[in-house]
Amino acid sequence: MSGDSSETEEVSYDELYASVLDLYRPIALNGDTSAVPSNLSTEEAYSTNTIFEAN
Repeated sequence: MSGDSSETEEVSYDELYASVLDLYRPIALNGDTSAVPSNLSTEEAYSTNTIFEAN
């Protein structure tokens, strides 16, 4: 039966998290923080700092 609630849609996590990955990729790969927006939330700023410090 099509449309059953038991059917699940496949989720593309690459697409779902593309904006997050694009933000953090330069930091993780080469420590480049120039693309980091200045208006980050507290959680985003903490994550950015954690990733930068880990490198």
